Amino acid sequence: MFMGDMPVLMENILNNLNNEFYSLYSCALVNRHWCKMSIPILWQDPFSIGRRRNELFFSRLQDLSLSVGSISDLNIENATILLKILAKDTTKLSTLKLDEFNPDYEPQLLSALICIIKSQEQLRQFRLIGEESPTEF
Repeated sequence: MFMGDMPVLMENILNNLNNEFYSLYSCALVNRHWCKMSIPILWQDPFSIGRRRNELFFSRLQDLSLSVGSISDLNIENATILLKILAKDTTKLSTLKLDEFNPDYEPQLLSALICIIKSQEQLRQFRLIGEESPTEF
């Protein structure tokens, strides 16, 4: 059965299923040979399934309300990373509300907030609630 080009052909077929995780998983259950060939493809980027789901979720957001006042100095970096992801994947917001805004935030956090605002295709309502608003907004 595995004479000639059969293993090469199977490898080509499985490599073309690179983004079809459920199909690759099914192939891994066929027999040991298919399992040996499909498992390395499945595990080459084990977190991509979750990342794609997040991208899909973020791309569908239309209304977003963030309480940026709860961001502590320790969480500035994580909050900035989240805001950059939102700026990249969330482009269809019609409403954006930022509560408890503090103009003394780190420049990278302010820059990430500005990126979210600029990345929106159909932003109709923007609310910035806080003591002062920086001129960048």
